[in-house]
Amino acid sequence: MEDRDFRQTGPDREDGFADAYYRNLEEAYRESLHTGQESMHTGSRDSLHAGQTPSAAGRRENPAAGNLDSFTAGGEEPLLDGQQEPLPAGNAGKAEAAGKQEKQTRAATEVLAWIRDIAIAVILAIIISQFITPTIVQEHSMDDTLHNNDYLILWKGGFKTGHSPEYGDIVVFRSNMDNEDTGKKKLLIKRVVAKGGDTIAISNGVVYRNGEALEEPYTKDGFTNGGMDETVVPDGTLFLLGDNRLVSLDSRSSQVGFVPEDTLVGKAVFRLFPFQDAGRLYGNLNAGE
Repeated sequence: MEDRDFRQTGPDREDGFADAYYRNLEEAYRESLHTGQESMHTGSRDSLHAGQTPSAAGRRENPAAGNLDSFTAGGEEPLLDGQQEPLPAGNAGKAEAAGKQEKQTRAATEVLAWIRDIAIAVILAIIISQFITPTIVQEHSMDDTLHNNDYLILWKGGFKTGHSPEYGDIVVFRSNMDNEDTGKKKLLIKRVVAKGGDTIAISNGVVYRNGEALEEPYTKDGFTNGGMDETVVPDGTLFLLGDNRLVSLDSRSSQVGFVPEDTLVGKAVFRLFPFQDAGRLYGNLNAGE
């Protein structure tokens, strides 16, 4: 706003009254002009304090430090609510190293857990293999109790701890006959009929143990062919017969004879296959067996 010369723009009068009038008017105008400028400057300062933004408020002076706060000195925006202050470069490196160390520790722990689980599985497999083993029936000497290709589970634990089998047990043993396919001794599966110290005889299709005729519902034909005078079973041996007496090669034959207990592999306890016949094997024994 520029000053005006009221003497030139006012009414063209020559009298003293007009001169005094214009001087007073000009002084009033200049005073009002001066007052308006002061108000403008004051209003600007007031608006700065009253209308400043949150970021501008961060530029206030820090009286404790004697200089401006971190926002003014560093030129950084203030942290928002919930925002974490960034770590210094050194601390960030330490945090990264700690994270890597944690990952390595976790990986090592997982590896050790895998090693532990594998070791436990191997130990259990070894222990189980010492007491349990599978076998497959071949041929028909145990019909109709067992059939060709039946898959059985044998329990070896009892024999390994010195326990003798019981009458009626179905056992697998290593015979003196050679297996032409493997070159090893042939494995046979038969039923325990007499043990060491017993007397055994066969007459008229009936088996006698210690002078008493045996009832054998498990035999296929209910008849035992051949004849045998009463004989004492040697100690530590067993007299074994197949359930299909007409075709079985067993202790009646000199090729098998009395079977030493230390040649036993295990006792058949469970049939796994075929599935329709899966289960225990001793449902056909007499209460006295």
